[in-house]
Amino acid sequence: MRIEHRVVSNEEWMNYVNSSDISTFFHTPLWAEIWEEYKGLSYACERFILDDNFQVLIPYSYYRMNEQTFHWFTYKGYGGFIIDTTIPDCYLRDFTDFFIKRYPFMRFRSNPLAPDQCKYFLWSKLDYTQMIDLEKTNTDFTVNWSKGHKKSLKKALDIGFKIKIADQIEEWQTFYNVYMDTVKRWQCPKTIYLPKFFEILFSKRFHNIKLWVVYLNNIMIAGQVCFYHNKHVHFWLSAILSQYRSYCASHLLHFYIIKNAKKNKFRWCDLGLSGKSNGIKQFKREFGTLIYPAHIYLTNPQMIQLLKENKEL
Repeated sequence: MRIEHRVVSNEEWMNYVNSSDISTFFHTPLWAEIWEEYKGLSYACERFILDDNFQVLIPYSYYRMNEQTFHWFTYKGYGGFIIDTTIPDCYLRDFTDFFIKRYPFMRFRSNPLAPDQCKYFLWSKLDYTQMIDLEKTNTDFTVNWSKGHKKSLKKALDIGFKIKIADQIEEWQTFYNVYMDTVKRWQCPKTIYLPKFFEILFSKRFHNIKLWVVYLNNIMIAGQVCFYHNKHVHFWLSAILSQYRSYCASHLLHFYIIKNAKKNKFRWCDLGLSGKSNGIKQFKREFGTLIYPAHIYLTNPQMIQLLKENKEL
């Protein structure tokens, strides 16, 4: 199979993912820029042209260590090939073989919107996200919620919270304090973001990044960072002050974010990964979510041990 390729500009990259129904915020150059600013990861995007003019876009971040170049496709987000049309199965198989040889140390998480793209990879860790397909919900989407979640929503509505989208840096800084209060409840978190991360998100908030926050008596008690792209809304990071957990502010946040997504014609509300927490998985399940695969793939098993040597990555 003939394969031609070239590196594309950020503008061309963005135009391509804007026209792709399966792309998410993680596939955009904005996501790569965030990690370049926060962790110093370089990034690029390559466009491959196959026989019959089938085209594949591959955005990635990369880091050089111990004379090896490690690629993330994409870093801490969904990867997978971005293809402008349905590609023949034989082409997908051959391109997967090419991809593995070209990027010998590549790690990525499959795109739940296009799971079949990864069928010729050997997975290293099975995982999934939980999403709501808004095209299949009623006008009153809460009919798919559990009785417990409906009761919690009513309780939150009766309390009289104020919900808004944070538009000041001071609000993002306050949310960081709420986030750190939340981190204290986690057991051995793999990642703890520094204030710089939230400052970067704030600086790019006009590019489909929103921080929804909940106030009670002028005190910010909870918040949810969401990423928006095409038809996909991703619930990226949430936090709530410990002393207000029983107030059901998380249910209220989900209600308003989902309501806003449905109003603005988004299709997917992606409540994200849950790690090993069965409690969080159950919490998301009661919003009427369904499971979509988001497996982790490695092109070289040795990458696991090599990355353990650098805990920063």
